[in-house]
Amino acid sequence: MQNQNIEIFSEKMQQQITETVISIVTETINEVRQKPQKRYYKKSEFCEFFGCSFNTLQKFIRELGLKVVVLGDSQYIDLEDFIQFADKHKV
Repeated sequence: MQNQNIEIFSEKMQQQITETVISIVTETINEVRQKPQKRYYKKSEFCEFFGCSFNTLQKFIRELGLKVVVLGDSQYIDLEDFIQFADKHKV
């Protein structure tokens, strides 16, 4: 039996979802730029601060190339790397 991809959302709906997510992320980044924040976030802190799920963050890392800082057994997201990542993925 072959795996078949099943589309849950139409292409137009996927585009609207993507645009909405990018808009929310862009708005959050603009707020962050206006307020001094710490530079490095643990993955869980990052998800809480930006209001995204852990799975979404993992997708950003694995599939879209968001960089991760590894220090020992801990992993951190550099806010500056994320801002560059988000700017690169603007639609």
